[in-house]
Amino acid sequence: MKKLTKGKGQRPGIRFNINGIETRKNILRTAALLFSQRGYSGTSFRDITRASKIGLGSLVYHFGVKENLYAATVAHFYPSTEKLMEIVEALGRVHARSSRKEILEAIGEALAGYLREIHCNKKASFLARFCARLLIDSSPEVQRLLEERQEPVRIKLNEFALRVNPKLTKEQAYAFRRCIVAQIQYTLVSEKAVLAEFKLKSYTPEAIGSIARSIAETSYPLLHLKK
Repeated sequence: MKKLTKGKGQRPGIRFNINGIETRKNILRTAALLFSQRGYSGTSFRDITRASKIGLGSLVYHFGVKENLYAATVAHFYPSTEKLMEIVEALGRVHARSSRKEILEAIGEALAGYLREIHCNKKASFLARFCARLLIDSSPEVQRLLEERQEPVRIKLNEFALRVNPKLTKEQAYAFRRCIVAQIQYTLVSEKAVLAEFKLKSYTPEAIGSIARSIAETSYPLLHLKK
């Protein structure tokens, strides 16, 4: 059965059969892997055609130009807003009367969920390297897409901080959030250092739990709670 799809880099009305859909998936996976290894600037359409064994004409047909393909890989592999909000649901369980242990557990659970999604993704083992590349080698279109997906989670983190300590200023809540984000980014760009610090060989689901608890403990003082 043919399915009508429309996206950036495609002419309106193009119909993809099952082979076209599989070709598109193959291109996206190959491109994401190369982008994670070489970055956006270091990867050309010809690199992708050689690695995927798909002709240059097919790449142009499906995506138009490299900028569109880059944005499509991010849209396809980076967690959706819905997934990100699902991951941080634990933050909604605690409030100003919650104990220190409960607050730390909520932060740790949310962090572990995100870190496992990125570092232990069985469907896209390259996702952590891909996300690390996004921090240093992005584009305006990709930045816009990431902002759209991440902003609701940033708001959730700010609300969490102000809920567990209503006396915080907005600037203090922002500082807490930035501390969380910076430590997450550190696990991406300094993998060897993090693994060495925790005496680990690789990021495993179990190891991620320890790292998440450490980040929670480090960030907790910025909530200025006397408990």
